[in-house]
Amino acid sequence: EPTDGAIYIARVLDDGPVQEYDSRTPEGRRIERDDIITSVDGQTEASAMLRALQTQTSVTVELFRPTVFDVRVPLIGGQLGVVLDHRASGLALTIDGLVLDGAADQSSADIAVGDRIVAVNGRRGTAGDLLDELKAHETPVLTIARRH
Repeated sequence: EPTDGAIYIARVLDDGPVQEYDSRTPEGRRIERDDIITSVDGQTEASAMLRALQTQTSVTVELFRPTVFDVRVPLIGGQLGVVLDHRASGLALTIDGLVLDGAADQSSADIAVGDRIVAVNGRRGTAGDLLDELKAHETPVLTIARRH
């Protein structure tokens, strides 16, 4: 999922160059779901990185591994109390702001601007799927991916 100068890895396929790389790479250095590609062959603009990944047979990639954790947030009036940014085809919801005295602000949950919600109640999917799952529960469990 390319966005804001990065490519977010939503899943690693069972067959392909990444799986091949991972099979010969020590654990801890393997490419994993939720990793963030920040550079491909020195390119740092998302569309250029994506183009290189699609057209080159060998690339040098710089990755960032976010902290991924779960938080439970009781909704207030059916609202999470955050400002969300997302693309319909995207696979995450990005927190662009916290509503003062909203559910996220009042809870003890560790939620911050810039966090990405990558799953709700353990379910991953499109941004629309995540929103639907969020609305279906009074106390959803959010899986957050945070850049340091």
